[in-house]
Amino acid sequence: MENNLIPTFEALSISKNDHKVNKEQAPPKTTNPKGLIDVLVSWSLEDIFNQHLFKTKIEKIPQCFNSVEQYFGCFIHPLLEETRSQLHSSMNPISKSPCVQVISLKEIKPYGKGLFQIHLKDCKQYCPTILIPGNIFILSNVKPKVVSDLQGNGKTWTFATTFVSQKGKKKGTNKPTCFTIKTWKENFMKDLNHHEHPTFLVVLVNVLTNVRIWNALHMKKNNAIFNHVLGVTSFNSNLNFGCDVCETKIEELSSKSSLFCTLNESQARAVGTCLNRISCVHKYGVELIWGPPGTGKTKTVGVLLFELRKKNRRTLACAPTNTAIMQVASRFLLLVKEMHDKKDNGSKGLFCNLGDILLFGNKERLKVGESDKYIYLDYRIGRLKKCFNQLNGWRFCFSSMIDFLEGHCVSQYRTFLKDHKQRSKMVEYSFIEFVRMHYKTISRSLKECISIFCTHIPIAILKHNFERLSCVMSLINSFESLLLSNGVQSKELEKLFLKKVEEEVVEDQNVEYEKLLKGRNDCVLVLRSLEYSLSELRLPQTSSKGGLRKFCFRNASLFFCTVSSSFRLYSMRNVAPLETLVMDEAAQLKECESAIPLQFPAIKHAILIGDECQLPAMVESKVRRHSFSKLNFLAIYRPYFECMLISIV
Repeated sequence: MENNLIPTFEALSISKNDHKVNKEQAPPKTTNPKGLIDVLVSWSLEDIFNQHLFKTKIEKIPQCFNSVEQYFGCFIHPLLEETRSQLHSSMNPISKSPCVQVISLKEIKPYGKGLFQIHLKDCKQYCPTILIPGNIFILSNVKPKVVSDLQGNGKTWTFATTFVSQKGKKKGTNKPTCFTIKTWKENFMKDLNHHEHPTFLVVLVNVLTNVRIWNALHMKKNNAIFNHVLGVTSFNSNLNFGCDVCETKIEELSSKSSLFCTLNESQARAVGTCLNRISCVHKYGVELIWGPPGTGKTKTVGVLLFELRKKNRRTLACAPTNTAIMQVASRFLLLVKEMHDKKDNGSKGLFCNLGDILLFGNKERLKVGESDKYIYLDYRIGRLKKCFNQLNGWRFCFSSMIDFLEGHCVSQYRTFLKDHKQRSKMVEYSFIEFVRMHYKTISRSLKECISIFCTHIPIAILKHNFERLSCVMSLINSFESLLLSNGVQSKELEKLFLKKVEEEVVEDQNVEYEKLLKGRNDCVLVLRSLEYSLSELRLPQTSSKGGLRKFCFRNASLFFCTVSSSFRLYSMRNVAPLETLVMDEAAQLKECESAIPLQFPAIKHAILIGDECQLPAMVESKVRRHSFSKLNFLAIYRPYFECMLISIV
């Protein structure tokens, strides 16, 4: 089974062969790599229900290693055992797993690869979850109540997965009731047609995180942090925290930020120390911020991320669970908005720019709130799509307003009057009423585009145009206020719009007229200049979701996601390398899962925050549960690191 048919899981290659790891020898390199899904679908039902399948192959994780490969190899069989346990749990009893009847099953190209277009009977209660990436299904000609129902004369079954090609393009139109699947049994369709029975799809378990961990354990990326933590080379050289080249006093760092005043002494010390270490570009570093519940860890992380953003450090902030990362993101976003409101920014204060901050993941699982949606990827794509639509995007809004203010509103009104004569039942508008109504419509769309620009496109791209956009917003609002004033007459207004923008404003007895004319001219001149300036920027030239998604990832400098979801960043091309990793609730992380973010290229500093007394991550497997579910290298190597403890004051 070819790796390019492994669905939805961003699956990389890895061998199914057994890895026997000991303290002296690293696992051998494989020549016939396979993915975790290949291994999973090769199991029989007896294998899945065999609780001793990997028991003899799982060894106690040693406390010293000769290489990072040896260290990663220690987690191969525990991960396989955890995957087997999850499958076993979902099938015991299988009657509790969601089961939907199949209406039709049609093989699609390329034939012989096990690809089928499946059409399900109405399954509203399972719609939100059935197409979640990473789902494992059973496709069978029987509706099973127990696993033994899948076996016997006239019965056939196979594992199935949602199919996505390597390029990420789905075959066919994927909807909860009609999508493409990959089956993993040869001649399954032949066996199915041989027995005329209804077909059923059983949703078993989601193994996306396991696949990502598996892939991370077999990648050869940036192992510098692991070399540093595991002490593969000399502890004395790796764990020397001082740097004579770029040593900076923490007191100097803390005095430069008003945010430090909101922290207690231990919190400020922790943030200051981290910023000090991160400023060093000569050595790798791992910092630990430890504290029991109620010591303000989330607040401390928020201030730390705020300072990192201010220093333009490309940072990944992640946590083991959706709830944990949302708490960090919400606290940070609240801090950003509070600091923005406190500043006397003038025109800048109209908008709080969040374009360099990106939160991504499953919306339902993240439970993105109303105040957090502005940094959420899907919401941002939706807003940018409206702004960069080829038909009625920002260019259309700018040109519509310019044309309207340059006198097109006069010709539009005359056309309106002609139509009115043919429709005598319509209520007649005066010119000023017509202008007010249409100006509101045009300005509403333009102001929405300006708001999208200033909120969702980083200032690093907009540069000086950010202030100019805020200025245009003020001019538009000011001109609207003048239009709505009682001192404006229709004839004078029509005369005003017939004047060319380039004409000099002559003093007039009517002050309101002069203000309107000057306001109109200012709007047009600034809009013209800004339209040209924006067209010179590297803005999206498409409103496609794929293109806008790439734009968002390419231009963000602070990412929020779960540890598992961070795997997506490996597939993002043209994204500048990350420099700093901030991992909250680190004590709840599976140790092998840390291999996902800690291997990102160019990351030199990792900051781990948590509570060492906190309960470990939940796992299904009972074999070596503690060593698999807890970030043990923190406990093993903690004596070699300076751990910053924060406390309540």
